[in-house]
Amino acid sequence: SDLMTDRAVPWSFLSRAVGPFAIDFIDDLGGAAQRRAAGQRGATAWFWRWEARRLRRRDARLAAAATVAIAITERDGAAIAPVVNTIRAAMAASPSPGPEGDKVVFTGNLFYQPNLEAATWICEHLAPELARRGLNPRTVVIAGRRPPESLRRRAATAGADLRADVADLGMVLREAAVVVAPLVFGAGVQNKILDAVGADRACVLTPFTNEALGLVDGRSALVRDRSAGAFADAVMELRDDPDLRRRLASCAREQLARHSPAAVGRAWREGLGRLRDHGPGGCDE
Repeated sequence: SDLMTDRAVPWSFLSRAVGPFAIDFIDDLGGAAQRRAAGQRGATAWFWRWEARRLRRRDARLAAAATVAIAITERDGAAIAPVVNTIRAAMAASPSPGPEGDKVVFTGNLFYQPNLEAATWICEHLAPELARRGLNPRTVVIAGRRPPESLRRRAATAGADLRADVADLGMVLREAAVVVAPLVFGAGVQNKILDAVGADRACVLTPFTNEALGLVDGRSALVRDRSAGAFADAVMELRDDPDLRRRLASCAREQLARHSPAAVGRAWREGLGRLRDHGPGGCDE
């Protein structure tokens, strides 16, 4: 899985396009590949540098051919091409009635390398540290699609609660007192944080995870460098202070209001409205 890439729009599709079309890049995979290269050596580093160049060339051609090109952050859009517009990702979860849960939760597609790496770190470092502080490891929940066997083994060793292919991650978030996101590489906005904020859950996240969100440490989240001690301190602080949890969650929802489904829906209607402004001859730009 280390040598997988996700950008697979064939150029033959574009050569057959006869009318205006939109493309949603979501995020800057070329930049993600560059960051992967920086953390590797030898042939693996060479591959990711080559992949970064390939993705950047392909994405620039896609953006130039499209009537409307979209990414979910200004930074990613600018890195892909100057013509790329920004339409933010939306919160998928919403607050649920009833009492808060008591779990420490991480969610994500577990076949995706950045999420898999973070989940592995939770099993090998965070869960044992929380256990040393008296927290039952089964309180740590890792939920997501297609966890590999290696992660299943690590979760079993740590005593963490690994939930594979759950039908509704919103139900998992209802059990959370704290949502953690210890990612250190990847691309774009971390939807797992948008979902947690939408569900009114307080978050502990790394500076990398927070880059595209801009949550304020101590006001709308707890932002910590990724070490077992720092994350465990933050988790225990939030578990012991329900008022702080509610305050952080409320401020985060206010700060990320631009990611509400209503706001994002308006942006999509406005952005895709440009397609109606072009005739069957295609883009006039």
